[in-house]
Amino acid sequence: LNIEPLIRSYNFTDSQEKLFNTIKNQGAISFDALFESTQMDMGELMLELFQLEMMKAIEQRAGNLYMITG
Repeated sequence: LNIEPLIRSYNFTDSQEKLFNTIKNQGAISFDALFESTQMDMGELMLELFQLEMMKAIEQRAGNLYMITG
């Protein structure tokens, strides 16, 4: 699956792209693991994840795991 055109179509901010790529590379990742790996402020991380979900770029699954939509 070639995701690069998809990334450009979303028009992500830098932090959203960083999160999206981290999730894409992990396949499925927990909030805690994202918090540790990105070193983002917790409030900013929650906001960016919410925005990515609203854009339908990612989805939250059972067990608080985040995955690329699709």
